[in-house]
Amino acid sequence: QVVAAAAAATSPAAWRKQYEKYHPTEAPVHRRAQQLHALGALSLALFAARGVWLAITHLRFLLLLQQLVLGYLLGLICSRLLPVVLLGVPAPSCHFCAFSWEVLQNAPWCLEAEWEQGKEHLIFLITAGKQNCLTRKLYDGPR
Repeated sequence: QVVAAAAAATSPAAWRKQYEKYHPTEAPVHRRAQQLHALGALSLALFAARGVWLAITHLRFLLLLQQLVLGYLLGLICSRLLPVVLLGVPAPSCHFCAFSWEVLQNAPWCLEAEWEQGKEHLIFLITAGKQNCLTRKLYDGPR
């Protein structure tokens, strides 16, 4: 697969399109792998929030850095290693996400893409895999 340069994405929408290209959810096994990826992003966010809380309450900035590193490592394990171990699929090629090198070029757009993908996973779970009466309302309505 040809990887587009991060500079080629000139807007958050273009960034999201590139994100979706490297994080497919059509096949059930890919959907499960991306759910593990979302679990990694969630763990990163929770550890970051915990680090902020610890840094504020204990007035030690090093606690924030410690929690960010721990959250990032746990997120990498969830997004890169667990799909291989649990699902038997090859390691996903993460691009344009929080666990790729592109995060160094445009972290806000990476986090926005992760947020949008997390919302899509939540809608998929609420609609029981796009099978119930809420499917059209949630997928066609405003986000």
